[in-house]
Amino acid sequence: MSWIPTLFVNSGYERAEGIAALTLYSLGAVAGIVLIGLIATKIKLAKPIAIYFIGSALFLAVVAYWQPTSVFWLNTLIFTIGFLLQGAFTAMYAMAARVYPTSVRATGIGWAAGLGRIGGSNTESFFYTPVLARRRLLSKFFTPHRRLQTHLKTLRPCADSSVAYLMLSLRRSVMRVLLG
Repeated sequence: MSWIPTLFVNSGYERAEGIAALTLYSLGAVAGIVLIGLIATKIKLAKPIAIYFIGSALFLAVVAYWQPTSVFWLNTLIFTIGFLLQGAFTAMYAMAARVYPTSVRATGIGWAAGLGRIGGSNTESFFYTPVLARRRLLSKFFTPHRRLQTHLKTLRPCADSSVAYLMLSLRRSVMRVLLG
Protein backbone atom coordinates (compact mmCIF):
# COMPACT_ATOMS: atom_id res chain seq x y z
CA MET A 1 0.00 0.00 0.00
CA SER A 2 2.75 2.47 0.85
CA TRP A 3 4.38 1.81 -2.52
CA ILE A 4 1.53 3.54 -4.37
CA PRO A 5 3.18 7.00 -4.47
CA THR A 6 6.51 5.51 -5.59
CA LEU A 7 4.85 3.45 -8.31
CA PHE A 8 2.97 6.54 -9.48
CA VAL A 9 6.18 8.58 -9.72
CA ASN A 10 7.95 5.76 -11.58
CA SER A 11 5.04 5.62 -14.01
CA GLY A 12 5.39 9.30 -14.88
CA TYR A 13 2.84 10.86 -12.54
CA GLU A 14 3.52 13.61 -10.03
CA ARG A 15 4.27 12.65 -6.42
CA ALA A 16 1.17 14.57 -5.27
CA GLU A 17 -0.97 12.37 -7.54
CA GLY A 18 0.59 9.27 -5.95
CA ILE A 19 -0.14 10.57 -2.46
CA ALA A 20 -3.72 11.35 -3.50
CA ALA A 21 -4.05 7.79 -4.83
CA LEU A 22 -2.78 6.36 -1.54
CA THR A 23 -5.29 8.53 0.33
CA LEU A 24 -8.11 7.33 -1.92
CA TYR A 25 -7.05 3.70 -1.41
CA SER A 26 -7.22 4.24 2.35
CA LEU A 27 -10.59 6.01 2.17
CA GLY A 28 -11.91 3.18 0.03
CA ALA A 29 -10.63 0.73 2.64
CA VAL A 30 -12.49 2.53 5.43
CA ALA A 31 -15.72 2.59 3.42
CA GLY A 32 -15.36 -1.09 2.49
CA ILE A 33 -14.71 -2.11 6.08
CA VAL A 34 -17.73 -0.17 7.34
CA LEU A 35 -20.02 -1.64 4.67
CA ILE A 36 -18.94 -5.25 5.18
CA GLY A 37 -19.33 -4.68 8.94
CA LEU A 38 -22.92 -3.59 8.37
CA ILE A 39 -23.49 -6.56 6.06
CA ALA A 40 -22.10 -8.89 8.76
CA THR A 41 -24.89 -7.83 11.11
CA LYS A 42 -27.45 -9.21 8.65
CA ILE A 43 -25.87 -12.26 6.97
CA LYS A 44 -22.94 -14.68 7.41
CA LEU A 45 -19.62 -13.38 6.18
CA ALA A 46 -18.46 -16.16 3.83
CA LYS A 47 -20.42 -14.96 0.78
CA PRO A 48 -19.68 -11.23 1.19
CA ILE A 49 -15.97 -11.98 1.65
CA ALA A 50 -15.99 -14.11 -1.51
CA ILE A 51 -17.80 -11.37 -3.43
CA TYR A 52 -15.32 -8.75 -2.19
CA PHE A 53 -12.37 -10.93 -3.26
CA ILE A 54 -13.92 -11.63 -6.68
CA GLY A 55 -14.47 -7.90 -7.14
CA SER A 56 -10.89 -7.19 -6.08
CA ALA A 57 -9.56 -9.67 -8.63
CA LEU A 58 -11.71 -8.18 -11.38
CA PHE A 59 -10.67 -4.60 -10.68
CA LEU A 60 -7.00 -5.59 -10.35
CA ALA A 61 -7.33 -7.28 -13.75
CA VAL A 62 -8.81 -4.08 -15.17
CA VAL A 63 -5.82 -2.10 -13.91
CA ALA A 64 -3.36 -4.72 -15.20
CA TYR A 65 -4.86 -5.05 -18.69
CA TRP A 66 -6.32 -1.61 -19.31
CA GLN A 67 -3.48 0.30 -17.63
CA PRO A 68 -5.48 3.53 -17.49
CA THR A 69 -3.58 6.77 -18.07
CA SER A 70 -6.38 9.03 -16.88
CA VAL A 71 -5.74 9.99 -13.25
CA PHE A 72 -9.49 10.10 -12.63
CA TRP A 73 -10.06 6.49 -13.76
CA LEU A 74 -6.92 5.23 -12.08
CA ASN A 75 -7.95 6.84 -8.78
CA THR A 76 -11.48 5.46 -9.15
CA LEU A 77 -10.07 1.97 -9.63
CA ILE A 78 -7.65 2.38 -6.71
CA PHE A 79 -10.48 3.53 -4.42
CA THR A 80 -12.58 0.53 -5.49
CA ILE A 81 -9.71 -1.92 -4.98
CA GLY A 82 -9.05 -0.48 -1.51
CA PHE A 83 -12.77 -0.75 -0.73
CA LEU A 84 -13.01 -4.40 -1.75
CA LEU A 85 -9.62 -5.78 -0.78
CA GLN A 86 -9.29 -4.22 2.66
CA GLY A 87 -12.96 -4.88 3.41
CA ALA A 88 -12.44 -8.57 2.68
CA PHE A 89 -9.21 -8.77 4.68
CA THR A 90 -10.78 -7.16 7.73
CA ALA A 91 -13.85 -9.37 7.56
CA MET A 92 -11.59 -12.42 7.50
CA TYR A 93 -10.52 -11.60 11.07
CA ALA A 94 -14.13 -11.46 12.19
CA MET A 95 -14.85 -14.76 10.48
CA ALA A 96 -11.76 -16.33 12.04
CA ALA A 97 -13.08 -15.34 15.45
CA ARG A 98 -16.15 -17.46 14.77
CA VAL A 99 -14.10 -20.46 13.63
CA TYR A 100 -11.81 -20.89 16.65
CA PRO A 101 -13.11 -21.98 20.06
CA THR A 102 -12.87 -19.33 22.78
CA SER A 103 -9.99 -21.05 24.57
CA VAL A 104 -7.66 -20.76 21.55
CA ARG A 105 -9.24 -17.87 19.64
CA ALA A 106 -6.47 -15.29 20.12
CA THR A 107 -3.74 -17.82 19.33
CA GLY A 108 -5.59 -19.14 16.28
CA ILE A 109 -6.21 -15.70 14.82
CA GLY A 110 -2.62 -14.70 15.55
CA TRP A 111 -1.24 -17.76 13.79
CA ALA A 112 -3.59 -17.31 10.84
CA ALA A 113 -2.59 -13.65 10.49
CA GLY A 114 1.10 -14.51 10.79
CA LEU A 115 0.90 -17.23 8.16
CA GLY A 116 -1.02 -14.85 5.92
CA ARG A 117 1.75 -12.29 6.25
CA ILE A 118 4.34 -14.90 5.29
CA GLY A 119 2.28 -15.87 2.25
CA GLY A 120 1.74 -12.25 1.30
CA SER A 121 5.43 -11.44 1.44
CA ASN A 122 6.48 -14.55 -0.47
CA THR A 123 4.39 -14.53 -3.61
CA GLU A 124 6.83 -16.08 -6.08
CA SER A 125 8.97 -18.30 -3.87
CA PHE A 126 9.58 -18.91 -0.20
CA PHE A 127 12.56 -16.53 -0.16
CA TYR A 128 10.96 -13.74 -2.19
CA THR A 129 10.76 -10.86 0.26
CA PRO A 130 9.08 -7.46 0.02
CA VAL A 131 12.53 -5.86 -0.30
CA LEU A 132 13.26 -7.91 -3.40
CA ALA A 133 9.78 -7.21 -4.75
CA ARG A 134 10.33 -3.47 -4.33
CA ARG A 135 13.73 -3.67 -5.99
CA ARG A 136 12.20 -5.59 -8.88
CA LEU A 137 9.30 -3.15 -9.31
CA LEU A 138 11.60 -0.12 -9.27
CA SER A 139 14.27 -1.64 -11.53
CA LYS A 140 14.91 0.11 -14.84
CA PHE A 141 15.03 -3.37 -16.42
CA PHE A 142 11.50 -4.07 -15.29
CA THR A 143 9.70 -3.90 -18.64
CA PRO A 144 5.98 -3.16 -19.00
CA HIS A 145 5.45 -6.84 -19.83
CA ARG A 146 7.15 -7.91 -16.58
CA ARG A 147 5.14 -5.27 -14.68
CA LEU A 148 1.92 -6.72 -16.14
CA GLN A 149 3.00 -10.21 -15.04
CA THR A 150 3.61 -8.93 -11.52
CA HIS A 151 0.17 -7.26 -11.39
CA LEU A 152 -1.49 -10.45 -12.61
CA LYS A 153 0.19 -12.46 -9.84
CA THR A 154 -1.80 -10.39 -7.34
CA LEU A 155 -5.00 -11.78 -8.84
CA ARG A 156 -4.27 -15.37 -7.81
CA PRO A 157 -4.63 -14.86 -4.04
CA CYS A 158 -7.90 -12.97 -4.58
CA ALA A 159 -9.27 -15.71 -6.81
CA ASP A 160 -8.10 -18.49 -4.47
CA SER A 161 -9.60 -16.72 -1.45
CA SER A 162 -12.93 -16.14 -3.14
CA VAL A 163 -13.15 -19.82 -4.13
CA ALA A 164 -12.28 -20.89 -0.57
CA TYR A 165 -14.95 -18.68 0.98
CA LEU A 166 -17.55 -19.79 -1.57
CA MET A 167 -16.72 -23.42 -0.80
CA LEU A 168 -17.01 -22.71 2.93
CA SER A 169 -20.39 -21.11 2.36
CA LEU A 170 -21.59 -24.00 0.18
CA ARG A 171 -20.30 -26.59 2.65
CA ARG A 172 -22.40 -25.06 5.40
CA SER A 173 -25.48 -25.03 3.14
CA VAL A 174 -24.98 -28.67 2.14
CA MET A 175 -24.47 -29.71 5.77
CA ARG A 176 -27.66 -27.92 6.76
CA VAL A 177 -29.62 -29.78 4.05
CA LEU A 178 -28.08 -33.16 4.90
CA LEU A 179 -28.51 -32.82 8.65
CA GLY A 180 -31.95 -31.32 8.35
